Amino acid sequence: MKHSILAPVLGTTLLAGVAVLTTSAGPAGPAPLPGPGGVLDLHEELFRAMDEGDVDAIRGILADSKRGATWKDGRWGDPRSFLAYGNLSSGEAFTADSKKQGLRLLADMGDAPEGPGGPWKTTITRCWADCPSPDISFAALQFERTRGVGDEILTERYRSTSLVSHTERGWELWHIHISPLD
Repeated sequence: MKHSILAPVLGTTLLAGVAVLTTSAGPAGPAPLPGPGGVLDLHEELFRAMDEGDVDAIRGILADSKRGATWKDGRWGDPRSFLAYGNLSSGEAFTADSKKQGLRLLADMGDAPEGPGGPWKTTITRCWADCPSPDISFAALQFERTRGVGDEILTERYRSTSLVSHTERGWELWHIHISPLD
C-alpha cells in the first residue's frame, strides 16, 4: 500500500521537473572553446570581421577591462583596455592605446584601398597558442592577406603576437602586435 501512494507523488514530481527543464529558456549560444582552440577561434573571428568590415564584431572582440599599468616618463599611469603596435607592409607604423583607437585601426586595416580590386581575405597559416590561465593566454600567428586586383592576386604576409583573456563575456583581445613577415 505504501508504494501505491508514493508512486503517483514521485511520478508527478518527476514530470514537473522534466516540464521545468524542457520549458526553460533555450541555450545562450555555444560556449567559446577552451584553451588554445578558443584562442585561435578568437583570431579567426577577428580577421573575418576585419575582412567583412564588421565593426560591431571587432568591437565585441576587443577588451573592455583595463589591465596592468603603463610606465612613461618615469611614472606609472592608468592601465589600458587595448594596446596595439606594429607596421603595415608599406612600412607605415601604427599604435593604438585605447579600445576606440584599436577599433578604428583594425577596421581600417580591413578596408581594401579605393579603386579596382576585391576585399581582403585573411588566412592564418601558422599558430602557436597556449592558455595557461583564463586571465592571460597568448597566440603567435603567421597570416596572409590576399585580394584580387585586376588579373593579379596581391598577397601580404604578417606575423603577430597577442594577449587574450577569458571573461564572463567570452574571449577578449587586449594586446596585439603585427609586423610584415617578408
